[in-house]
Amino acid sequence: MIPTAQLSQASALRYRLETIRNGEVVAALPWVDHMITDAGLEALAGAYGPDLIVNPIVGEAPSPTPVRRDGGAITFSQAGDVLSTDGAVAFFVAADVGRLFKFGAGTEGAECYVAEYLSASSVRVDKSATVAAQTGVIWYTNTAALLQPIAGLTWSSVAGAAYNYTSATVSGDVVTITHQTTRISTAFAAAKTITEIAFTPGGANANVFDRDTIQPGAGVLIGDQARVTVQLIYKVSGVTPVAVPNFGTGCDTAGTSALVSISIGGDFFGFAGFDSDGYVNKNWAVLDPAAAHGNVTIKLISAAGFALPAFSAGAAGNLSNLAYKPAGRYGYASGSRVVEYVATFTTAEGNGTIHGFAFCMGTSDMFIHKLATPFAKTNEQTLAVTFRKAFRRLLNN
Repeated sequence: MIPTAQLSQASALRYRLETIRNGEVVAALPWVDHMITDAGLEALAGAYGPDLIVNPIVGEAPSPTPVRRDGGAITFSQAGDVLSTDGAVAFFVAADVGRLFKFGAGTEGAECYVAEYLSASSVRVDKSATVAAQTGVIWYTNTAALLQPIAGLTWSSVAGAAYNYTSATVSGDVVTITHQTTRISTAFAAAKTITEIAFTPGGANANVFDRDTIQPGAGVLIGDQARVTVQLIYKVSGVTPVAVPNFGTGCDTAGTSALVSISIGGDFFGFAGFDSDGYVNKNWAVLDPAAAHGNVTIKLISAAGFALPAFSAGAAGNLSNLAYKPAGRYGYASGSRVVEYVATFTTAEGNGTIHGFAFCMGTSDMFIHKLATPFAKTNEQTLAVTFRKAFRRLLNN
């Protein structure tokens, strides 16, 4: 029997750049939505998100590689695996292979990677679909380095809760987790015009987590400092209990699933986060895709007729159980953007009537699936339970 439960997370990033002169702000950009790269999205499978944004890189290329190319008034449609401009309007270029095309406006809309250049008006993409005519954008998600980084800068965190924090808000089915940190550079040794920006875990100009261009550029003088405030935003669905059909093998596992806690605060049991000094508090962080430690557990709930707890951004609950076990993290398959955790209960473990499953930090419940029809496990059966964490990015056309 292999029951599976799933949690989905979408990630976005935004930043603000300020120029500091003699301790005073002399210029500031407004908040800007950013692009998480393909390399950055893959990195979330093996690294805690806040760790990935602690080192800014700024660049000065006169003509930096764009982040996106808008179709403007051009409309696009898709038939099978061919994406075309309506009216055979020229838009695509051979270098679009490997880039991402996104339909529509805002954060919704189908996405596909360009797999083959056919002509200026059509390309072959990585998935088949039928999509009616609408606007769209090419995103340069496969570009993971700055053209001309400015050398000699080091960065440090700006202390204080107003600068570094992790918070959570709930709207409908979605909890929005905001990781914010503020970093300030050493003084510039020469006057520069900043035209690019990226964030990385270690400061290397390769496989950057995200990238943006700044046009026409932000000027700094000798002795100026750059101060960057960056927000990594997770939108995690599942707060509202939802009916789930049978997903098991060998038993009826239909029921209701819900995210019941993320424990944002002093414990950070759900997601890693920023303390006010800029330190990344990983603690246990079991809901992060990167989590792989022994306190990630799966529980067999024994409480008969239990009610799904109301969602809490604070401490998690603890329903009674037949057994719980560490959940081993499976190896990540590149490009899948899915991480799985599995616990297998032997013939001697968890015997009795099972009323639900919980994905836990230790015995503290984070995500619960309540069975519509409880079932009994005997000492002649083994039971494997899989928890799946899916993640993606949010691009705003």
